[in-house]
Amino acid sequence: MCGFMAILVPNYITARVQGNGAQCKRNLTQIGQALENYAKEHEGHYPGSLAVLTKAQPRSYLETLPTCPAVGTVTYRDYQVTVEPDAFSFSCSGNNHASSTNFPRYNSREGIVDHP
Repeated sequence: MCGFMAILVPNYITARVQGNGAQCKRNLTQIGQALENYAKEHEGHYPGSLAVLTKAQPRSYLETLPTCPAVGTVTYRDYQVTVEPDAFSFSCSGNNHASSTNFPRYNSREGIVDHP
């Protein structure tokens, strides 16, 4: 039985970590799509804050900001926006995944960026 558990537990942990990373990337994509929808309705300009996406004005783009499954809190805070050219980037802030600090990232030019 101990031999079976020695094989099973590391595989379970690996699968859970990979699942959390995949869900985090889906969250980043969902926020990125909401930012693009916002820009389509605001002359190509992105909002100054991710919080704007959850406020109805004339409508909300996200019900709430999603939480990172690895930590259970909102970690998508490292939002940066530029004007001329209009662009944005944000990340899962912290060291929550196996890659490196503040990764994965999402930006308006490349989409998901897994590692530096």
